[in-house]
Amino acid sequence: MLIADTVNQQIYEIIKAMILDRKFKPGEKIDPKLIAAENGISLMPVRNALQQLTTQGLVITKQRVGFFVRKFSNIDLEQINDTRKMFELYCMENYFDNINRSEAKQIYDRVEKSPLDNESVQQTIDTRLHRMIVFASGNSFILKHYDELSCMFSLGMGLFSGGNHDVAREEHLAILDAISNNDRDRAFRSLKEHLDRVGREIISQNIILGGDSD
Repeated sequence: MLIADTVNQQIYEIIKAMILDRKFKPGEKIDPKLIAAENGISLMPVRNALQQLTTQGLVITKQRVGFFVRKFSNIDLEQINDTRKMFELYCMENYFDNINRSEAKQIYDRVEKSPLDNESVQQTIDTRLHRMIVFASGNSFILKHYDELSCMFSLGMGLFSGGNHDVAREEHLAILDAISNNDRDRAFRSLKEHLDRVGREIISQNIILGGDSD
């Protein structure tokens, strides 16, 4: 049951998660009435959520037809990943000394102890790690635009439902270990290798799930 005071945000998070987890497939039509009925709410919060997701680029609206999960071409996904690397690698290189070492240690410990089969925990860790790197910049313009694009950068979250849990864990540990040991070059290389691998996997998944080809 959704809490009345926060129903708009909750239904937005529910629909977004269903898209990112690929429970709604690329190109699939989204039925607002069905979502409203399943969650015991009125139609308006669902429409508001879908309009927000349209603004953020995960949903498209076809006039007099309805809402659809956006299909991404392989070129789209390459460009999204390039943009993500632009933010994160820039911040790693230029604001490395500002990264909170205490937080990095906390994340490292959580990565080591977290169950690989808990997708929610793995996604939380991934988000926290990458945001820590960007937020080290303290640059309000970088943070604003990174947050605006965060939905796009989260397109790879569905990969945690595949067989890459252990790979992602080792990559995260390598990044965090380099940060903890004040090794800027190794941290930069480890982050780049991680983002390159995620980018390749997202494109591979896109092909499997019927995303547009180039």
